[in-house]
Amino acid sequence: MLWRVIAVGQALHLATAFMCSSLNIGTDVKNTKDIVNAGQIQRNGKAAAWGSNPTKKFPPTIAEFYIYVEGLAHLAPEFRVSARQEMEFHHEDEDQEVMHTWVTMNVTEDDEEVGLLDKVTVYKVTQECLDREGGHTLLLNVTFTASTCDPITVNWKKVCGEPSKPSDTFFVGFSKSSKEIAESGVVTAMFDSNTEDDTHRVSYDEDVTTLYIYTKNSNTPVYLSPPFGTSYTVIADHEVLYPSLNGSAAAGGWVTSDPMKLDIEYNCIKEKGAKEEIVLILELPYFHDLEVHFFKQCGVNKVKVKKMSWTKAFFL
Repeated sequence: MLWRVIAVGQALHLATAFMCSSLNIGTDVKNTKDIVNAGQIQRNGKAAAWGSNPTKKFPPTIAEFYIYVEGLAHLAPEFRVSARQEMEFHHEDEDQEVMHTWVTMNVTEDDEEVGLLDKVTVYKVTQECLDREGGHTLLLNVTFTASTCDPITVNWKKVCGEPSKPSDTFFVGFSKSSKEIAESGVVTAMFDSNTEDDTHRVSYDEDVTTLYIYTKNSNTPVYLSPPFGTSYTVIADHEVLYPSLNGSAAAGGWVTSDPMKLDIEYNCIKEKGAKEEIVLILELPYFHDLEVHFFKQCGVNKVKVKKMSWTKAFFL
């Protein structure tokens, strides 16, 4: 009789393990394993940004994002989602109460899509910053819970307001040693949104712009967050152009004195002299993020030259 009990227990354990290992979570319907793979938060690569000490950080400009979850059919109906927020650290106004609210957060089931192996449930996470003075970086998270599995918590950072401390070792330029774009963690006037009259303009015949990102002190490297989708990192009007990122800096990582290359390919759609503002967001956990503003000219109005037909040429 005892062996039957043991056998049943082992069978239940295997069944539970299978259900838990079927849970995948990602940032895209085509990649539902870049955060959680087989019920485990990834510890290396891009997904490490969502662990217990996350480096993934959303700037004040991003108020919503989506989480794609695969394998819920094996966990229903016990599966549920809970969201909470915790104060991580305080930047300014130390005389104020630390625990007052800086952001409202909500998680809703948004849609269901067909994935590669299973149906994917899409959750929309909204994180609206309240209008307050100073700046805070918050630790936010969502916990996925099923009675048959250990809770899985996905963490990230959300910035509200303006963290005041720049990284004084961080530089960005058009060459491996220049600093036309950012110097000592601060965007230069030519790429600052407050000086639009003097903002840098990219000509119509430049399809790709190459930037170099580096630090001047190899002993204090700076972490550059991987882009959470190109559209969040390079803000532009997609009816005019659809930018893409390439190069070693496009994947993020530790920035050292060895320059990282970032290629911005504009992929212009309109070719009638459209001028569009581009905002490149460089996220630096624990430091002030950089918003690089400039303009791209997509094509010019070209005068059409009438060409002589082969028939007319032959006649002449």
